[in-house]
Formats: sequence, structure tokens, C-alpha cells
Amino acid sequence: MLDLDESIACCKEWKTICLKMQGFIKKYSSRKNWTLDTDETIFAENEAFIQRCKDLKEICEGQLQFARKSDKIRMPVFGGSKGPEITTNLIELENLFEKNLQNIKNLDYDFLDVKITKWHDDYGQVFKEKIKDLEIIYQNIIALTFKSVSTVPDAIEMLENFNSLAKRPMVKDYVNKKAAEWVYKLFMDEIKEVEELFENSSKKKPPMPVSHPKYGGLAIWAQSLITRIDRAKNAITGLYFIPEHPHAKEALEKYQKLRISLDNYISQVQYNYWKKEISDMMAAQTFEDKLDVPILLRRGDSDKKELPPSVANNPLFARSSKSGLLESNFDPKLLKVIIEVQYWTKI
Repeated sequence: MLDLDESIACCKEWKTICLKMQGFIKKYSSRKNWTLDTDETIFAENEAFIQRCKDLKEICEGQLQFARKSDKIRMPVFGGSKGPEITTNLIELENLFEKNLQNIKNLDYDFLDVKITKWHDDYGQVFKEKIKDLEIIYQNIIALTFKSVSTVPDAIEMLENFNSLAKRPMVKDYVNKKAAEWVYKLFMDEIKEVEELFENSSKKKPPMPVSHPKYGGLAIWAQSLITRIDRAKNAITGLYFIPEHPHAKEALEKYQKLRISLDNYISQVQYNYWKKEISDMMAAQTFEDKLDVPILLRRGDSDKKELPPSVANNPLFARSSKSGLLESNFDPKLLKVIIEVQYWTKI
């Protein structure tokens, strides 16, 4: 394509020089009433050759786009269950292009000869229309690919793959706008889903393992939501190869707002609730008093306490029928504090 670009540049420069010389002739010649500036026919073949070079350049771009005729363009690896299908579709598209390109190769005339007008039919009416059809098929392949993607990192990986393959202006524009729009839509859907989970937590306690403490467990749960949206945000940051998208600002603002809400929920809501519970507990009895007791006690029959109704019938919590066995005397409230501390240190 470099040779074609140079040929186009030379033709344009030749026309510029001719027009400059016409100006000199008109200005300094002794002959009056020259009409060179209105006679464009002398540039007709020059303009026709420029257009012919542009036509050939489009063919070269088609080879880069559909057939990857360059050492720098390799078929990327498409992940997921649909990956092999995407690759197969692109290879079939390449075969269709090669079939149409062969018709151009089989032309029995010099297509650089601008006096041969049959080129307008062979290229403009047939080949060029076929290329438009291939571009539409290419766009459909991209659209079907993104319909099967459900996470932001996977969508960005697909977007990067198609961006590396996009060479023609129409395909580039589709990747930069429509495909990028799907990525941001997935990102905003992720933000919305996490936001709904967070808002519903005030109405219904989120599901947590029974081993998680009351406040530290909720903080860990909120931290998992932060990790989820951060992973999507970090993936979005990797869109360095796409021009700034109209949805980018809105998506990042929603992320930032939700991120701040989750941070406040951990550091100001749950943490303060936990500190208040500790303060109330210490007002009744200090930690030193709770620790200043035997850790183990030998219980007699008269010392046995009734278990709570919720676990009384559970064999795992049934007390031994034998008296004189050792039992834990560690303060349960203090044990809850220790477990809370373990979880808060993980955040």
C-alpha cells in the first residue's frame, strides 16, 4: 500500500505544480485571455489514476481485513465455549473474500490503464458490493460474539481481539463504537447488580457462612462486593486502544459512587456498630474481669445448665450424662470479640 500512497501523492503534487505554473503563465505571459484555470480536462486522466490507486488500496485493505495478508496480523485466540465457532466463522469469511479477490486477479486487462472503463463494472459494481456484504457479515460475527459474553474482562478480551483485526474504516468504527458500547453496558449492568445486592442487605441479611461473626462477616461480604466491581473497573481501565467512549464517564461515576458507599458501610457503619457493642460490654465488665476466671470447670449434676431450645435436641450439642467432666468456662461474649478481630484483620 505504500507504493499506492506514493503514487497518489505524486499525482497530487504534479497537479499542484501544474496549477502553479498556470498561474505564472497567466500572470507573466504576453498572451492575454488565457483560460487555463477553467479547463479541468487536462487533469482528467490524473484524477482517474488517483481514483484507480484508491480502488487498489481498498483491495489491499480488504486483504488485511478479511485475509490477514500481513506478517503483523495473526488470528487471535478466542476464549470461551464459542471461541472455536468464532474462529471458524472468520476463516469462512476469509474464504469468501479470496473467492471474490480471485475474480479481480483473473481480469484480462491492465487495471492501471484508466482508459479501460470496464474496471468500473468489475470493481465498482461487483467486487466493491461484495466487500460491503462481507463487512456486514463481519459486524454480525462481532455482534454474536458479544451476545455470548457475560463478564467485563471476557468482553474486553474479545474487544481487544477484534480491535487487532480491524483494518477497514467501517469495521474499525463498529469496533470502537458499537462493540465498546456493549462492554460499557456489561460494566454498568455489573454495577447495577452489585448496587441492588447492597441495597437489599438493609431489608434482608445477605447469606453468609454460620462461622462468620455478625459485624466482621457483613464487612467481609461488603468487601467481596468491592472486589467484584474493582475487578470490572480494572478491566475497563485496560481499554487504552479504544477512543474515549460517550458512556465511559457515566459508568465510572456510578462505579465511584457505589465504591464510596461500600467503603462507608464497612468503615463507618459496621465498624462503629461493633465498637459500640464492645463499649457496652466493657461498661458491664472489663476484659480483665472476664479473663480472671478458670478456663475449664468440672461440672456436677447440680451445675448443669439447660441448653437453648434451638440446640437442645441436636445430638452434637447434647451434654454428657456423666458428671464430673471438664467443660469450657471461657466467656462467650469475649470469644465473639476475638472472632470479630480475626475477621476484621482480613479486610
